[in-house]
Amino acid sequence: MSIKPTDRKARANYRKKVERFQIELYPTDKDIKQRLEEIQEPKTTYIKRLIREDIKKEKGD
Repeated sequence: MSIKPTDRKARANYRKKVERFQIELYPTDKDIKQRLEEIQEPKTTYIKRLIREDIKKEKGD
């Protein structure tokens, strides 16, 4: 099943709004790798939650 041209254009427009973030984990980051393997939620969700908690803590809420 092929993607309709209008859907292809909509996806391309949406991707323009998305910001990608990449992280490299080195052998010295074993603790971080282990933690990411242990969590039960997607890595992206986990990282976003940690950042939001940090923002909230910084604001004093």
